[in-house]
Amino acid sequence: MLLRGNNLTYSNSPEWMATDNPENWEDAKICSAWREKWYDVRITYDLNSDGYRTKEWNKIDWENSVVIIGDSCTMGVGVTEAMTVSSHLQKAISRPVINLGVAGSSNMFMLYNAANLIKEVNPYAVVVQWSTPDRYVKFSNPEIGNTGVQHEGAWAQNQAYNRFWIKDENYLFQNKQIINTMRQLNIKRFLDYVPKQIDDSGKTLAWITNDEDRARDRLHPNGDIFKLWSNTIKEDFEKNGWMD
Repeated sequence: MLLRGNNLTYSNSPEWMATDNPENWEDAKICSAWREKWYDVRITYDLNSDGYRTKEWNKIDWENSVVIIGDSCTMGVGVTEAMTVSSHLQKAISRPVINLGVAGSSNMFMLYNAANLIKEVNPYAVVVQWSTPDRYVKFSNPEIGNTGVQHEGAWAQNQAYNRFWIKDENYLFQNKQIINTMRQLNIKRFLDYVPKQIDDSGKTLAWITNDEDRARDRLHPNGDIFKLWSNTIKEDFEKNGWMD
């Protein structure tokens, strides 16, 4: 139904994911106050069979559930399950929320998943939290630590990416078409949000303003920011009369 999502890349341990890894935690020794804040917080990345931080597909009541599609922020890299936007939103709207966030995800990947999802199931609502527009999907042979679906982005250190892809007529043009296509899918209840620091083509969500707002990996937002996200989404649900 969906492309393979996240993969446990550190000795298949559910304790680490993407930038929330042992190396970054070790480097954080110099930030004593920050390290103390997270020292006793136990984070586990419990993924279903397809690599998503949610229940198995056959355990989900799709028609009564809200689906959130996004990248590592939606997935919740660096925070506990209870701190994720899906967990906060579920409490706020008293309705199951399914976390379909994938670390490093490109917007094309999100469009593909949304289009295929609605062919198979009919969720109560779909919320998309777009990633940065410079990412794209790259396919390879699946192997240990690699799902076969990869995402190239700003972390790419190669000449082709910087010379040919990062041009307004290339990546920004494609991103606009992806967003417009998503908004035209036959989804009864649909909301989407663009990165505040990147784009002004849609409604934005709160972002990191100081180090206190950062997750354990010191890169992603923490649970307080995700609670603000859930509040914004709830307000839009209320405006649209979707709180039945």
